[in-house]
Amino acid sequence: MSETGVKVYRHAPLADEQDLHILHSQADPNSGQPICFFQCVSIDDSLEYIAISYSWARDLQVVRKLPSVNGGSIELNGTLSNLIDSLISGVGRFTMRTDSLYINQHDSAEKGCQVGRTGQIYRLASIVIVWLGKGTKDSAVAFQFIVEHNTQAIF
Repeated sequence: MSETGVKVYRHAPLADEQDLHILHSQADPNSGQPICFFQCVSIDDSLEYIAISYSWARDLQVVRKLPSVNGGSIELNGTLSNLIDSLISGVGRFTMRTDSLYINQHDSAEKGCQVGRTGQIYRLASIVIVWLGKGTKDSAVAFQFIVEHNTQAIF
């Protein structure tokens, strides 16, 4: 339980070294707010997910709790909260993987195994996003520069 009495989602143990946790998310049809659920899956070429890279070590304060179909809620820091909102508004439904949420930070064995597979996890992802944070007015200028200089970018 969290300080507010809401049950917080806890990772199910990984059954195999080839397993990983992913998060499916979409907007609730009634409220428009994100709802999500964790799933433990075996990594292979047929799994489609977005791998997220971002700096999370300095952003540890929980600012939001998303309801999880698995029961309870998923605690998000400010960076992840903004990221999920941006993905929901941009693509609607998505499946993603990011270390801060999907590796059980209290299980040293799992952490060691999953961190050792980081290259494979990014290589097999459908898309890799480097999340720099919520955009500002200067973000549009930077992306316009990329477009004008024919650098490949996905928006």
